[in-house]
Amino acid sequence: MGMIGLSIEILSRIIIVNLLILMCLAIYVIILHKRKNIQIRRDEKYLKEIQHGWYHYLINKGERADKRLVPENEDEIRVIEKILSSYLANISNPDIHKKIRSFSNQYLSHYYGDQLKRRKWSARMNALYRISDFQIDILLDDCKKQELKKCSKEEWLQLLKIYSKFDINSCIEKIIIEPVLFSEHEYRKLVLNFEQDHLERLLQVFDEVPRPCQFSIIDTLGLKRETDYVPFLEGLLHHEEAEIRIRLLKAIYESGWIINPETYLHFVHSSLWEERLMVTKLLGRLPLDETFSCFKILLEDESWWVRNQAAKTVGSIKNGKEKLQAFIQTSRDKFAIEMVNEILKKGS
Repeated sequence: MGMIGLSIEILSRIIIVNLLILMCLAIYVIILHKRKNIQIRRDEKYLKEIQHGWYHYLINKGERADKRLVPENEDEIRVIEKILSSYLANISNPDIHKKIRSFSNQYLSHYYGDQLKRRKWSARMNALYRISDFQIDILLDDCKKQELKKCSKEEWLQLLKIYSKFDINSCIEKIIIEPVLFSEHEYRKLVLNFEQDHLERLLQVFDEVPRPCQFSIIDTLGLKRETDYVPFLEGLLHHEEAEIRIRLLKAIYESGWIINPETYLHFVHSSLWEERLMVTKLLGRLPLDETFSCFKILLEDESWWVRNQAAKTVGSIKNGKEKLQAFIQTSRDKFAIEMVNEILKKGS
């Protein structure tokens, strides 16, 4: 009985201790919640006080920022970050961007410079994002000092984005020497950030940058859909690496432009079905009377994907269905005839 009584007493004490811990946690959560609500109300109050002043300064061409817009503490800076980010995201106006840059260099640079020195990773990353977004070029040297520290991969990528805006030579140099090798997706985010003249300088050293960066450059040029980049892409079509050639064909197709049609004709006889597939799509950009001799070969291709794409491409062009009907009468390839009939039935 004594042992049972002792066990019950110990169990009771454990329950009481656990209840006290739960009560303390509940009180702590309530306090945090109240503080958060107080902070939200304070931010909303400050936002209402200054949003008209920001509108007047940025939109109504105010010459100078009102002194009331200058933040006095970290909480006010957090609100201003949201305001400036909103203007940058929604209004593409060089004058507004110039004012944000001027204000940030004058009144926010000291704060973000201090944040770069913090041990907390999230604080440093936030500072790097804001330096890039708000164009705080006065902190360029501070950013370069970050390289001497142990930077994370994310910090390195953001530093390169900053260099791409303020010091393109350093940016390209560091991409070439590969201080950190990024993924293709990460390089694409960087390259998309390049201004046109900076991108053209990157194209000059295309052969020197890492392969994932080359892939991202090719994809980016395709996404831009500008005829100025097509000669560069076409000039690489004899590249020794198949993946590069396939990416080039896809990018040119995405761009919607073809400058030198003869450059593509040898791909009709490529040993790689992926290249034959892409050139099948590309030939659809040219007059059918000039390309149908190539399509006859592609319609009888050994690859189902190529045959299917060839039939779809021809069928989608003006007078294409008539060409397909004529092809059926002359072809002896039962697989090609079957594919063409299938496409014609779908299109009828």
